Amino acid sequence: MLSDDYRKNLVGLHGNAKWGSSTDIPQMALEAVANYEIKTLLDFGSGKGKVSETFRQTFPELSVHSYEPALEGATLPDQTEMTFSKDVLEHVEPHMLEYVLYDLHQRTTKVQYHLIACHKAVHYLPDGRNAHLIIETPDWWQRLFRSMGFQIRAENVIGDIKHPPGRASIATTKYECLLERS
Repeated sequence: MLSDDYRKNLVGLHGNAKWGSSTDIPQMALEAVANYEIKTLLDFGSGKGKVSETFRQTFPELSVHSYEPALEGATLPDQTEMTFSKDVLEHVEPHMLEYVLYDLHQRTTKVQYHLIACHKAVHYLPDGRNAHLIIETPDWWQRLFRSMGFQIRAENVIGDIKHPPGRASIATTKYECLLERS
């Protein structure tokens, strides 16, 4: 799902202690697990696996599969009831995005949750590119999902201002959505 060159760049970012270490699960995703009676979940782009751990603690009966494509030998389950990604899709190589979404669509039997950053990242890849390879508006993501046959069941646009140490403040926008198979 990613090129060897890009994998090497991501391995460099994984050396950062904060990279991929978030533990919080957005409310929309928590509600989806409960409302759709999810038994299997794919944490796609799981980073250091902290969100996967939080899912396991919050829902002890939930079978969670962590997948981090930057790690050598990472595997995907054949099927899962729910796919979860948080701050992941904007890191996908642009030429691979539709393939990745199609693949997730085929693996996911009930619902997908995505939280997508629609702004530049604070971090840069070792090759100098911004870590967010895809910087598009929420409208752009909506059109893409609909064009691929997804049904958007819930969505939210979240705006914020980040103040990274030693850098200028960054206006951020994130697009949160819940997608069903059509």
